[in-house]
Amino acid sequence: MEAPPEPPPPPQPTVAELMTRYNIDPRISIAQDEIPVDEQNPEMATKKLVAVLQFFDAMVRGSDAKWKPMLASADQKVLAELVQQGLLAPAAKEIDVVLLGCGTLQMGFDSSEAVFALIQSGSRFDAQLWSFAPTPGSEDQFTFEAAPTPPDVLNHLSGTKAGPRIRQWGELIKTKLEEAKRPDEVIVMPTLDYSETVEESTSPGGNAPRPGSTPSDGEPGRKVNPGGVPAPRPPPIR
Repeated sequence: MEAPPEPPPPPQPTVAELMTRYNIDPRISIAQDEIPVDEQNPEMATKKLVAVLQFFDAMVRGSDAKWKPMLASADQKVLAELVQQGLLAPAAKEIDVVLLGCGTLQMGFDSSEAVFALIQSGSRFDAQLWSFAPTPGSEDQFTFEAAPTPPDVLNHLSGTKAGPRIRQWGELIKTKLEEAKRPDEVIVMPTLDYSETVEESTSPGGNAPRPGSTPSDGEPGRKVNPGGVPAPRPPPIR
């Protein structure tokens, strides 16, 4: 007699259930179709969602004690500066709404899970992108790292879903990095048309230019602005 099949895993808790269970600040919102999904391991998907909710809960509450352990080391330094300057708590109080959505950030051959955040503070909107992964040596903790934020990033993003916006953000970072690798100076060397010069030199009084001389109307070297990438880890709350 064959053993009965194993029962399917329990369904992933809804966002509303997790918000209540973990006392997440109501200013935070994420649509059910924007949460991490793992059909093979729904329990892990739930852990990721809980980590995302708790991460931004610590942010909007201005709780550096809860926020710091979830940050990458470089971002912990930024947080320390915000706390030292007394900027974290006032900025957190100004936040009205945080809209979240999860997706995949592709950087070259590397990909990571990421969460896009649209933060409204009064009439101002700011965008943040954080990649996250399990903390080494822990099955329940996750570490978040701020992605580079190009200038006016919101003007370069389209759509209403986080997935496409995260992909566009990654492509924008790639473009800025490629621009930064271009040489600062591109020298455009003047050229001469020797066909006309030879004809003139054969006529009486003709003067051919000497090798290595530069014509007076030659095009000067042209400076090309290579652009640049801003500091890779701006303060999470501005």
